[in-house]
Amino acid sequence: MASRAMKRVLCFAALWMTLISSVGSYSTVAAAETLCIGVQVKPRADLRTLIDSHAEGTTFCLSDGTYRPEQPLRPKNGQRFIGVSEAIISGSQVVDDFRRDATGYWTTAWIAPKPTLGGECDHGYTGCAYADDVFLDNVRLWRVTSLSDLRPGAAYIDYGARQLYLAEDPGNSKVEVAIAPYAFGGSARNVEIRGLVIEKFANNALGAGAINSLSNWLILRNEVRLNHGAGIAGSNGARVIDNYVHHNGQYGFKGTGIGSSFEGNEVSFNNTAGFDGGAAGGSKWMRTKDLVVRNNYFHHNHGAGIWVDNDNYNALIQDNVTVDNAGHGIHYEVSYNAVIRNNRSANNGAWGILVTSSPNVEVFGNEISNNGIGGILLQQTNRGTGAFGPHLATNNSVHDNTITMRSGFTGARSAVNDNLIYGNNNRFARNNYRLANLAGKYFLWNRTKMVKDQWVRLGHDTAGSFSQRR
Repeated sequence: MASRAMKRVLCFAALWMTLISSVGSYSTVAAAETLCIGVQVKPRADLRTLIDSHAEGTTFCLSDGTYRPEQPLRPKNGQRFIGVSEAIISGSQVVDDFRRDATGYWTTAWIAPKPTLGGECDHGYTGCAYADDVFLDNVRLWRVTSLSDLRPGAAYIDYGARQLYLAEDPGNSKVEVAIAPYAFGGSARNVEIRGLVIEKFANNALGAGAINSLSNWLILRNEVRLNHGAGIAGSNGARVIDNYVHHNGQYGFKGTGIGSSFEGNEVSFNNTAGFDGGAAGGSKWMRTKDLVVRNNYFHHNHGAGIWVDNDNYNALIQDNVTVDNAGHGIHYEVSYNAVIRNNRSANNGAWGILVTSSPNVEVFGNEISNNGIGGILLQQTNRGTGAFGPHLATNNSVHDNTITMRSGFTGARSAVNDNLIYGNNNRFARNNYRLANLAGKYFLWNRTKMVKDQWVRLGHDTAGSFSQRR
């Protein structure tokens, strides 16, 4: 009989198959330019040499085809990389010459060294730590860590024997292995990446994104897919606009720094490499100031949709749609001073909006419906002190939202032995509740679940509304 851990791995593998099964239905959607004036580049060109041999501010026009840099591209200040037609920058290498060996599996020589391991995998699984993903006809194969676990839809690399194994004959299918650590990075300012497909980079989950948008970079209308860690990482002044970021191994976005904006992007089906859903998903931002996350569409990520965690200050999360994610729709955690407004958060696996151990957060104008655990929750945990003071859930205002709940609850809770969160100007006002049962206990305060009349007697939503909606 399979162990509990193995059953969990098999269950997660089944979920992974569901996530990746949609890959074939997506065509390339990077908004390539029809006209680009600059250095005309063909797929066989050495992109690193071109960058080094041209001046700051040069525009490179990448024509249709696949470019395979084996090392990261480090632009100079102001350089622009524009995709013309379907220009794909891939971090993978094509492998072939498979033969059936004495084990009964199909194998070929693979001489690349074992990668640096990183990342927190789903319980009972360890394969997510390997960044050198294997692809069969543009589908990521499930990574197993022993030959005995190999099965159809999976891959195994024996680094000691220098062999790559598949369970089935790949025939005329294309097999690729991710080798390059990321596509773009470095310390240059004012770089632009536009209209490209960025795929299959072996970026470690603890490190860079496939694109690392640093000082005032513009990342515009790209398709970023099938990379191991995060698709796009943004830092100081980065503008990440109108990209399609999907089927990456860990996160769609991650970021840090001052003054970054993420707007108009579609972020979907991320965390396909088997990471724990509490350490992967649609996005994660840490230690940001004046972050803007606006008008994005986060859906079907295995983890949270929008997650802003750890010493962020003055974030604006506005006009996003975050639906059908396995975790929270929006989570603002151990940070400070934020506005979360006019978002739609529905059918997520956990909370619609969760604010954890963070002061001065205003949550209003949001439409919250039918999330797995509940609507909107303020939460206090023992998180100590951060860059801008204690991590305390104080002075938070939740008002003028529409909250639909078939189950779960809205309110506040504390995971520590004090009642701090139940005072200190945390308040709910003028919210519109649509409940499956008007007599149901859909509200939580001071460790007590309660009905709407008890909630109102505590001073919450005295001017709110409550209606039945099945």
